[in-house]
Amino acid sequence: MLWTTTGNRITPPAAHFRSVVRGFAFIALLGGFISIGTGAAQAQADVALGKPVTASSWLDNLPIFAPNNITNGLTTDGVQADGSYWLSAYYENSATATIDLGRTYEIASIALEDTHNGTHNDCGTQDFRIGVSRDGVSFTTVVTSSFTNTEWANDTWQTLSIPAADVQYIRFYADSCYGPFGIVGLTELEAFQATSTPEPSGIAMLAGFGIAGAGVFAKRRRARG
Repeated sequence: MLWTTTGNRITPPAAHFRSVVRGFAFIALLGGFISIGTGAAQAQADVALGKPVTASSWLDNLPIFAPNNITNGLTTDGVQADGSYWLSAYYENSATATIDLGRTYEIASIALEDTHNGTHNDCGTQDFRIGVSRDGVSFTTVVTSSFTNTEWANDTWQTLSIPAADVQYIRFYADSCYGPFGIVGLTELEAFQATSTPEPSGIAMLAGFGIAGAGVFAKRRRARG
């Protein structure tokens, strides 16, 4: 195909123009995908969010104090029904709450927020441990720590690094309490992986774009032949 001239203007053949447009469209799509994929790889998601929790007890078996509250993503330590946290039964020392992640993850850090029972300020956890397990039976203690009085009173988060390990279950052991009633508890527990990887669907998209791009350039070569 020949290029044509009209006055001082040079016009490329229509087939050449379409091929160039396809090439730029492919590059734009690929660039957008790489940008999105890189962001997803860097984002750290809370893998405990929405996962089921069992506890050794909860206060009066009331839903507002149920153990699932520590993974529901709500971090308000308000006034009972206005808040979202787990409280144990009265005078239960060494109460536990166990999260089932549903499958194994390589967990490298855990973040926790204590509760002080809203404006009542009369109960919460002081000393605690974190245990992890693959089978939900044998737990290995990876953290022994405490919420200071200031952290307890001000809903201050603790973020704790742990030896990266493949685990499915995370157990919170509350070993001592704040307040006169022997009640321990927790507002939220979050768990984060050591690294994140792109979703398989994203890899499939990249392969699809690659095939589409190869088709564009192959067609262009055939047209030239």
